Amino acid sequence: MNTLVLAVLAIVLTALGRFIYKGYLWRRHAAKLPGPPHHPIFGHLMAMAEASRASPRACASQTLALVVKDMYNLPDLFYLDIWPLSVPLCVTTHPAYSSQFLTQRSMPKHPGILFLQQPRAIYCKLIWCQKSLGKFSRS
Repeated sequence: MNTLVLAVLAIVLTALGRFIYKGYLWRRHAAKLPGPPHHPIFGHLMAMAEASRASPRACASQTLALVVKDMYNLPDLFYLDIWPLSVPLCVTTHPAYSSQFLTQRSMPKHPGILFLQQPRAIYCKLIWCQKSLGKFSRS
């Protein structure tokens, strides 16, 4: 029984250490990218909380990035480090940048986006520009 508890404890501590190390590596990398003021522990979560307090209660969560851009006078392309609550985001607010990411060069999509769009692309025959799924939906 004692060895089982030690084994479980070792696994939990290893997973926790890996999680903390992964966060440290990303926070160190994200501090160099353009964006709002970066905190070494919380990343941009404090800036997002401040933007959430400054925006109306019923606004869509997608508008928070625009509020952050206006609050900190950021360029048209900036990064938001909100790990571990979400994946880090590259935010574009200029139509030319967005067009380049979406249509001129099909950039790799996050697996979560593909997971959400797959049922629509299969059943509604939407055009999807992501490798085999796009070919399947156009056939």
